[in-house]
Amino acid sequence: MSKKEHMKKMIEEENLDRPQDSVEFLQYVQKHQTKVEHHRGRVHKLSKVIMVVAICGMGFMAYKHMTHGRHHNRDHQYSGNGHRLGASNEASVEDDG
Repeated sequence: MSKKEHMKKMIEEENLDRPQDSVEFLQYVQKHQTKVEHHRGRVHKLSKVIMVVAICGMGFMAYKHMTHGRHHNRDHQYSGNGHRLGASNEASVEDDG
């Protein structure tokens, strides 16, 4: 039952000119307010968690950015001896001639 249908049903059942005078209406509003407060708290906690994750992620990216330059400037000599298949190892190539 939708919220509008529920409100109409309460008004029709109690023959009220003003639904604010109904005890059932007041209970409904209090229950609704409780639900709203509960979900507001959950959304607030979720937003805090997302904020902490974002800050940690930005910190990690900054750390990686700062440390990337230190290791990037080294001269690496690639000889090809470390290949598992030996593709660049000339001694393993046999001549069929």
